[in-house]
Parts: sequence; structure tokens; C-alpha cells
Amino acid sequence: MRVELVKARDLGATEEQAWESIRGTDRALASPFFSLAFARIVSCVRPTEVAVIELEQRIAGFWAFEPRRLGLAVPLAFPISEHHGPILRSELDVPAARLLRASGRRMYWFSGLPAQQRLFQSFHRRTVPSPIVLLHDFEASDQQRKLRRLAREVGEVRFEADCDDARVLERLIVWKREHAARTGTADALAAPWTSALLRELHRSRTPELRGRLSVLWAGDRPIAAHFGLVSNRVWHWWFPTYDPDYGRHSPGLLMLHAMLQAGREEGIEWLDFGPGDEEFKWRLSNDTLPLAQGTACTLAACIAIGLKRRFEDALRSTPLHAALSRAVGWHARPRSV
Repeated sequence: MRVELVKARDLGATEEQAWESIRGTDRALASPFFSLAFARIVSCVRPTEVAVIELEQRIAGFWAFEPRRLGLAVPLAFPISEHHGPILRSELDVPAARLLRASGRRMYWFSGLPAQQRLFQSFHRRTVPSPIVLLHDFEASDQQRKLRRLAREVGEVRFEADCDDARVLERLIVWKREHAARTGTADALAAPWTSALLRELHRSRTPELRGRLSVLWAGDRPIAAHFGLVSNRVWHWWFPTYDPDYGRHSPGLLMLHAMLQAGREEGIEWLDFGPGDEEFKWRLSNDTLPLAQGTACTLAACIAIGLKRRFEDALRSTPLHAALSRAVGWHARPRSV
């Protein structure tokens, strides 16, 4: 096996053809997150490396990742990407540690890896089902009563499946961040590069990847919006949000039903919700994709991690650990004024 590290933008027509050819033979790689176009756009806002894997003088796969300190590799667009991992021919069978060493990495953390891939299977810590909606089997529920009430109280309702207005995208980003602040949940768009990535993706119009902004309008105002990724086969549910002033009309659910209908009419095979425990995902889904979570490492890194964990476990059973915990807890408490 031979591995060459390159930048995504430097891959030529031969590599691009091989990349998409491998994806086309594996349903688990159909997500637009696995497209070369996604790797190239991420490389505009994040440090990115691509390992080109050759076996017997033939391209056998690719592995795109973000390099971090101390030999760590994380998925592209970490932590907001929901599917990630190598693009590999089915016949490729090499030890994961060998790929890591050849790529100059000691560890690879993953949470949305196709579970059936053999390369990192021995490092799986957990496998979770990720809900999807096979659109040809989906039976939409009737939303007409809610739509009529919304039109009566706010204004004429229309759904725009693919909005190119950058101002609406900025409003989505504001709504999403305000919702996180209001509910105390993690702000996925807190880092400046995340919003920059959404803007770059919104301009993408390749067959393998389109950043799609969908909007539910009532009158002349957007009341719900969603930004996701679309390929020829898959529409990935990613950043949904809505105007809280109209929350009682369930605008997010109305928009989702409109997206499912539009996707089916467009010929998209499935809408991918990504992993998560939200009730609506499991109520509407009719199939799943298995995703793996874990950390792959070289032998030396695994030994170091094991020694560290054993030391921490041993320390927890000593009086020193209790004393340190009390000291840290005391310093962490706010002082009274």
C-alpha cells in the first residue's frame, strides 16, 4: 500500500473520477458529506488533508480528515459533520494502524462512520442507527388544516425548496444561534468558520453536492428555514430553525413535510436525518443507516491511552483523588461578595 497526502483542491480529474466511482458502488457513501466537493469546500475554511491510497499501482481509496496536534485526526468540518470516514474500494483490506502511520497520524476520532466498513471496525466503541426516510415509501400526513390556519392568521403560505437569497441564510444563522442561547443548548454555529462554511456551501451547485436553503413563507415573511446538503440521491437534514414568534403554528414541522414531498417529486431516494434521539425523526423515518463511534489508534497510541486510563482509574481509588476533587470543587465555587 502506498499513501500520498495532498490538498483536496489539488486532486485532478483522474482522482475525482475514482472518488465518485467508489462512492457510486456503496450506498453507505451516498451522503453528500462524502463528496469530493464537500472536502474541497471545507478546505477553504479548515485545515484539511486527503490521503490518496494506492494498491498495486491503482487508486484504492481516499481518506479526508482535519489534522490536529499530537497526531490526532478528526472528521472534516468537525464537530458539525454527521457522516464521515474513508472512501474505500470494497476489496481494500489493510490494517487501520498502517493507514494512520502512513498518513502521519496516531489517532482518528469518529462518530458517523459507516458501520459496515471493515477498516476501523476493531475500534468501534458503539454503533447507533441513524434514521432516514425512504421517500418512495413515505406517506405524508395531511397538514392542510394547519396550513389554512397559518394562511388565515399570517398570510399566504408557500414553500421554496431551493432559495438562493443569501439574506435568508443570514436570518437562519441568527435564528439558530438565538435558539441555542434561549434553550441553553450547544451553539453549533458559535465558531466563525461554521457560518463561513454554510455560506460557501450555499453557493455550491455541483451534481454531487448542493447546499440547499429551503424556506416556508407566510405572506412576505420567512417563518421557518432549513439548510442542508443534497446530492443526486440524498437530501441531508442539517440546520432547521424557525421564527419563535410563530412557534404555535408548528412551522418547522410544516416545512419538513413540504421538504419530504418536494424531495419525492424531485426523485431523491431518501432524506437523511442524521443520528439523534429527536422524537419526530423516529416517528417519520422508515429505515436506518448504522453508524459507528470510536477512536482508531496506532499500537503506540493505544498503549499510551490504556496506560493513561489505568492511571486515572487507580488514582480514583486513592485518598489523593478525593482531596484533589474537593480542592478543585472549592476553587470552582463562586466566592461570596
